[in-house]
Amino acid sequence: MDSRLVKGYASGILSAVAYGTNPLFGKRLFQEGMTPGAVLFYRYFLAALLLGGYLCLTRQPLAVSRKRLPALALAGVLLFFSGLFWFMGFREMHSGIGATILFVYPALVAATMFLFYGEKCPVRTMAGGLAALGGVALLCLGGEGQVTLRGVSLVLLSALSYALYMVELKVSRRLQGLAAGPLTFHAMVFSLPLFFLSMLLAKEGLQGIPSGNAWGNLLGLALLPSFLSYTLLAVSIALVGPTKTAILGALEPLTAVVLGILAFQEPVTWQGALGFLVVIGAMLCVIHQGKGDSSPS
Repeated sequence: MDSRLVKGYASGILSAVAYGTNPLFGKRLFQEGMTPGAVLFYRYFLAALLLGGYLCLTRQPLAVSRKRLPALALAGVLLFFSGLFWFMGFREMHSGIGATILFVYPALVAATMFLFYGEKCPVRTMAGGLAALGGVALLCLGGEGQVTLRGVSLVLLSALSYALYMVELKVSRRLQGLAAGPLTFHAMVFSLPLFFLSMLLAKEGLQGIPSGNAWGNLLGLALLPSFLSYTLLAVSIALVGPTKTAILGALEPLTAVVLGILAFQEPVTWQGALGFLVVIGAMLCVIHQGKGDSSPS
């Protein structure tokens, strides 16, 4: 397999695993009384600091041309809606069920790329995506959990925002040639005023950080599902395309469920074990399809 594809698939897998740690840190912060708006503001503020520091240490340029700013601002808006709706949604339901619903985003990515940009989806990639969706359903729906119309609606809106973010990174001409680090940094910076505004509109105000444990969980959110995940996501999209990157995202709910079992003592079921195997098989199917294919799809 071409080295660019290897890097692209590896980046997509690591991005998905890192993003799947969201509920691990977020639930603990909610248990300490923090609101979604405050959690997300601190998350992206700390992530931008970490990423900006990394870019400075590695001597990567932070400055971007003015013509890129509208596209970066749109990326920031999509990050804002994706994060806010996801955190509001999984407060109202079992994290596994929320992760299942969120996983409609690969279908939204594939549909958008097909309908508006003429991208064809190979049969094996499509089969891998369907298998991954089935595996995620088995993985996450094996246990009991409360589902509300409000919660489902919020997670679906998060999925749509995340899908559009992935598509924009691939198709926006103004973002072509911009390295993953600076791209992610500026998208995060543009999202920060929106999180602050959302707190003002909700009449919440900016909460203080209540404890040392909360600091640790906020740093975890900033490092894993933000700095690391979004940067690797941009790398993967550039190398293998948004559709395959989205399908690799099946590892996000898998990670969320495994961490739920380990950290929150959520039950293990035979459906979950079978779903685990189906998801891994789907990932291998998608990656194998990329052998000998040097063009992202």
